[in-house]
Amino acid sequence: MSKTLNHIVFIFLGDINRCKDEFIDQNRHLTLSLCHPAKYSYEDNSHLRKDRDWRTMMPFINANFYRYQAGNKLVDWGDVNGLNSERKNVRLNQLRNLFEEAIELGDPTEGSCRRIDDDLIVVLNMKPEEYLP
Repeated sequence: MSKTLNHIVFIFLGDINRCKDEFIDQNRHLTLSLCHPAKYSYEDNSHLRKDRDWRTMMPFINANFYRYQAGNKLVDWGDVNGLNSERKNVRLNQLRNLFEEAIELGDPTEGSCRRIDDDLIVVLNMKPEEYLP
């Protein structure tokens, strides 16, 4: 897949899978290496590295931001089966607006904040150039 397709997001979970990112062309794809979700079941998970923590890396938001910049369709991770299409359209439109705002902003120190759902507030704090060449 890495050699034949463009702008794919690879999400690697756990230390065992992290080494597989060496097989991915980093100029054509985005790779996110994260802690395995099982590590969050421990009462004290303060030992997790921030650069591999789901809470700080926001893999699904970053995956969609990358896909948006590449001109690909966004994924509504809260409705992967497509059962709630009306709410899905609202969420995806809110994400598109957030991404446009982040691209226009351009300054990662400012950040961009948007309420996507009743219980989800996204703070985008990155430069778009970090993702696409």
